[in-house]
Amino acid sequence: MIVNARSYDDLTVATEGIRRARRRGRRFLFRTAASFVRSYSGITERPLLAGEEIVDPTGSGILVIVGSYVPKTTAQLDRLLTAEAVEGVEFSARAVTAGNGDAEADRVLPLVESALRAGRTAVVYTSRDVLLTSRMQSESNLEPSAAISTALVSLVRRLQTRPRFLIGKGGITSSAVATQGLGIRRATVLGQILPGVPVWRQGAEAKWPGGSLIVFPGNVGDNNALREVVAQLKQGDSA
Repeated sequence: MIVNARSYDDLTVATEGIRRARRRGRRFLFRTAASFVRSYSGITERPLLAGEEIVDPTGSGILVIVGSYVPKTTAQLDRLLTAEAVEGVEFSARAVTAGNGDAEADRVLPLVESALRAGRTAVVYTSRDVLLTSRMQSESNLEPSAAISTALVSLVRRLQTRPRFLIGKGGITSSAVATQGLGIRRATVLGQILPGVPVWRQGAEAKWPGGSLIVFPGNVGDNNALREVVAQLKQGDSA
């Protein structure tokens, strides 16, 4: 069942119907955005989170992992890379799809470690060229996306410097970073830093317990949204 909701009013109708169906014995598996959870659970609206509400005092720098290559993400990435104290590190999609993902992670890892230790914002982004074969084109690019996701996960898993903030940009990227890179099995949703951009608190079993993960979908926000989030985190960090 696909719910094409344009507002919380739409979601309220859908989630009430689902609750009634469950009372009649129906069972559901949900794959949803954060707004569904709020509606289904009856959580009241609260203000957007401020940077100081999610700061990790034990970390250093900000890590942004950009795996999504939709046009909206690319525009947001371009704006972020022009900000002050931001160090962009391109992760070669061509190397990954050629079978050299581990070697590419080896190259990128010390650059990220150095930027974080210096308190800078390290932006690891996949090269924007999308490598396709005719067969991959018919499969919605899932094969190259999965290979790139695996390589990015390897990078996060091996990282030694704990960032004060971690942003996963893209749905597949955020999911892989959370479950495979950070080993998250249970997280607390603190709220949203922008509409449609939830913030998780990592559970005790995770790589960095208590640390924040900002789940930033690929097509959410205007062209300045990613840059604004990073600026807000820096401002909260200095508060």
